[in-house]
Amino acid sequence: MKKHTLVYFISLTLLLTINDIYGQWSNDPNQNLRISNFGYFVDACEDGMGGAFVGWKTGNTEYPTVWLQWIDKYGYIKWNQPINIKSNGESQASFKLIKAEDGRVIIAFIDHKVIGPPIPPNPLPQIKSSIMLQKVDTTSALLWSEKGVNVTTDTLSLGGDLAVVPDRCGGVFISWKKSFGEFNDDSTITRIQRINYDGQRLWGDEGKYIATWYGANPPFPSVGERKPDGVFLLYSKPNFLPTVVSINADMSVKWEKTNKGYPYVKLEPDENGGAAWARTVAPVVWDSGYTLIANRMNANGELLWSDSGIAIQQKLLGPSTPIQKLLVNDTFFILFSNYLQMINKNGELINTEKFFYGDTSKKIDGLDILPSDSTNFILVWLENDDNSYRYKCQKYSETLKKMWDTSVTYSQSLHMDNAQITDGRGGFIDVFCFYYPDTPGILAQQVSGNGVLGEVLTTVDKEDISTSKDFHLYQNYPNPFNLSTVISYKLSTIGFVTLKVYDILGNVVTVLVDEEKKVGNYQVVFSANGKSNQQQLSSGIYFIELKINHYKRELIKCVLLK
Repeated sequence: MKKHTLVYFISLTLLLTINDIYGQWSNDPNQNLRISNFGYFVDACEDGMGGAFVGWKTGNTEYPTVWLQWIDKYGYIKWNQPINIKSNGESQASFKLIKAEDGRVIIAFIDHKVIGPPIPPNPLPQIKSSIMLQKVDTTSALLWSEKGVNVTTDTLSLGGDLAVVPDRCGGVFISWKKSFGEFNDDSTITRIQRINYDGQRLWGDEGKYIATWYGANPPFPSVGERKPDGVFLLYSKPNFLPTVVSINADMSVKWEKTNKGYPYVKLEPDENGGAAWARTVAPVVWDSGYTLIANRMNANGELLWSDSGIAIQQKLLGPSTPIQKLLVNDTFFILFSNYLQMINKNGELINTEKFFYGDTSKKIDGLDILPSDSTNFILVWLENDDNSYRYKCQKYSETLKKMWDTSVTYSQSLHMDNAQITDGRGGFIDVFCFYYPDTPGILAQQVSGNGVLGEVLTTVDKEDISTSKDFHLYQNYPNPFNLSTVISYKLSTIGFVTLKVYDILGNVVTVLVDEEKKVGNYQVVFSANGKSNQQQLSSGIYFIELKINHYKRELIKCVLLK
């Protein structure tokens, strides 16, 4: 009989020096890493290991298709060829990449299948639309069947951005609208669905019903993460009154509230079940311009920065949705074209004067705000000097002190689309596409936390190897034990939990937990006397493994003495 040996290498060695590795990433802003020679409408997400999954569309505008490639943390393109995300239809429209477990990505896209010839005067054929999902790992394997999974069996009328966010358990929450009535968009129903780790529909074949809009021009629903579990659904009631629904992971509604101070399309979740946002408010007197308002709510949907919020910018020419993030010390960042505004959790402006970044003598367009470490962040922007384009970045402290001697230029050609993501080591990766006839394609550039192009930091520090913030497995008590012992663990986020016991040879002795769990503290009794479907065990060393969301793991050793 072949023995399968379980070997755990637990290394907590701290490196005293920084190891800098240069892979395929370019260190020349004029020669960025080329991923593909074709493509447009790029998106990217972290792979959880310092690299990136990159997606794009190709083909003509009537029948585009979605493609995917994986780049590791060193900038090596890992697949010989990008993979085509297949579906039942002839083309895929909007798509979005969502990080799943480490080393896996979920692709959400709209699938169009031709079902009939054009009906004049419309020159396009009749189509049936579906929202599809596919999960892919780093081996390029399609994990949710060859052509993905459909989020609903219902017939859909689609438009707008894909309303999808991760569920923090390897699946997603996704919302859509369905039209009914005599004319398209005459009236619509808003629904939401949860797809689990295995690609299964958890909230019925048609999803959870939310609301009905009677009349033309219905707004599209939007979703936002609700930490540590659940989802926020944003939609409008008649007269365009913004409404937020706080939905638990088990489909139950925690609360639903309508408030003119709520956002319509975007919010940034905090770690306590609340969120912050910035939105424009139409003027009472039309020649006075729009006003940008920031506000925040707690886990019960109560506004924290007064009903009217905080006026950030006035006399805007039209509606605006600036880049917004909740980052360092729960600070709310709002990035405008050429300046930054920061608000602390109490609703106080950290910089009472506008903080202008970049060269103010040139045209500046802010692109993103990215976390670097617990106290610093990175600003990314485009600088236009008389049609000479430079993509730049700078690392700042929470007091707006520059952390790099000079701003870093990482690309010197105009991009058509950009997607910035963190590299998980204090730096970031920018993925973009060119439409130029002589040099089209998809490109990428990494910038380290030191502000160096193509530098991969492999430092291991105490924060990297400490116990996961998402969960913790405590030492069993008593230990050593005779016949039974209590195993305790803590979850700070919802997740699919497995708690297994192994013998010294790596054989699974028993599975104590194998289900989704909510946030909280848990205790399980491990019995070694054969009761409760557990084997009768002999004295010796055993290992207890706690795993969350199929990939994060902690391990303890216990001793049975009879």
